[in-house]
Amino acid sequence: MFISIITGISLLFGGTASYAAETSLPGQLLYPIKIHVNESIQSAFTFGAEAEAELQLELIEERIEEKNQLEAE
Repeated sequence: MFISIITGISLLFGGTASYAAETSLPGQLLYPIKIHVNESIQSAFTFGAEAEAELQLELIEERIEEKNQLEAE
């Protein structure tokens, strides 16, 4: 029972952090979660060379947009 509660709480907070990390920029607290966790999960659920290439292009575009946002600040 105790393990189930701990697992549920971990999933809740992990999911919340993962969701919040999606809008983070380099240098912010949640950015490592965005690039190491979220993007790894996206890649793990991407099947096929073409889909993986599209994902990588999206991530490159996202890095460029992050750079532009940081320059604007």
